[in-house]
Amino acid sequence: NAINVITIHDFTYEKYFYGIKSKLHSLVKFCAIRNSDYIICISHNTKRDLLKYVPEITPDRIKVIYNGVSPIFRVLDEKSRFNISDVDPYLVYVGSRVEYKNFNIALECASLLGMKLIIVGNKLDKKEQQKVFAKLHGNYLEKGFVCDEELNFLYNNAFALIYPSSYEGFGLPVIEAQRAGCPVVAMNKSSIPEIMGSMEMLVDVEDPMLYVNKINKLKDPLVRKKIIEDGLINSQRFSWDKMFEEYINLYELIQNQEIH
Repeated sequence: NAINVITIHDFTYEKYFYGIKSKLHSLVKFCAIRNSDYIICISHNTKRDLLKYVPEITPDRIKVIYNGVSPIFRVLDEKSRFNISDVDPYLVYVGSRVEYKNFNIALECASLLGMKLIIVGNKLDKKEQQKVFAKLHGNYLEKGFVCDEELNFLYNNAFALIYPSSYEGFGLPVIEAQRAGCPVVAMNKSSIPEIMGSMEMLVDVEDPMLYVNKINKLKDPLVRKKIIEDGLINSQRFSWDKMFEEYINLYELIQNQEIH
């Protein structure tokens, strides 16, 4: 007699992975969805995907509740930041390098711009190391996984976060960077436009030169200031407290329905 409420993050396996692992993943996921009383999706894009892959689910069983973002991500005071004139500008890339993340675009952009690329996420394998070195030579830094405080420091001092992923259930690094006062240049696909707010720094197609053009616009101090301010305002839409409240409201709604 339990009431089942599940949270769906994305449909990456259904879109990009094949073979027995993907089939088992989808089998379990779809079984859980069909046997749930309510389904929480972390974005409207995930909700659209849900209705595409499991069309028999009625929309009134679905609730969109956005992820929160840690308050660790914030604008640091001037004493805790680099003097931008004293360091070479760098781009930061956060995430894995599976195909749909389009890491090659970040690599090509850094090369075309002559900017250092800081890579955060799982370690580069030998083949990736060779590819990155061939493209950037020594003009990159592989950080691996870092704690939130260090990631916030990297965002604070970056020229921009480059986020060319063509599919995300939410896109947490976008909001983390915006909260840290870091401009974001990203792909205009999946959940990203929904999460990012302003369309000004979004790129419509997977073309490195379009990213380069957007990043070059950030060299204008007035444009950069506006993008940072817009990002700070947009990022206030997302917090763990707000997410918590929305979950509680849904549970109370379910409880009241059961009582009556």
